[in-house]
Amino acid sequence: MVVPERLRRVSEKAYTPQVVSIGPLHHGKEGLKAMEDHKKRYLQDYIRRTRVSLADYVQKVKDQEAKLRSCYAETIQDVWPDMRLLENQLPFFILEELFDPDKIEVSSDNNNIERLSILNLCHNFFKNLMHIEGTDGNMEKLCASKVEHFVDFCRNLHLPLPLKPHAKGRLKL
Repeated sequence: MVVPERLRRVSEKAYTPQVVSIGPLHHGKEGLKAMEDHKKRYLQDYIRRTRVSLADYVQKVKDQEAKLRSCYAETIQDVWPDMRLLENQLPFFILEELFDPDKIEVSSDNNNIERLSILNLCHNFFKNLMHIEGTDGNMEKLCASKVEHFVDFCRNLHLPLPLKPHAKGRLKL
């Protein structure tokens, strides 16, 4: 697993093995080489006891390669601190231009072609990233031309919906 860089900067030693590397991230590092001979001996002993060839174990790892690699990829959650920085924003109008729904088609799960706006893409992304619910109503009143950047988009998602007038012309609270 990969520790987010922002945590590693706080305390490098807290996330770095001191004696033995088990996964691939620290394999071969100078300070951990003393254990490599021990690991090879343990592997040979294990193969002898299990009566399974090294080639069979290598194949088992190869069969799981994609899944294994995904364990060491940085997660999308790690980008959130950077995405909410005001000085790290793009003006929303350029995103709207780049993600023009008239020019971009996306295949859905049921093989239909969907046209997704930048607003819908952002809504789905931030809704999942921030684990927020109940913002669909805000999407109806949101207009891309009035959104400044990602931070402003998130702010708009959290604004209260306008009150609906009561049948007799009074606001219903």
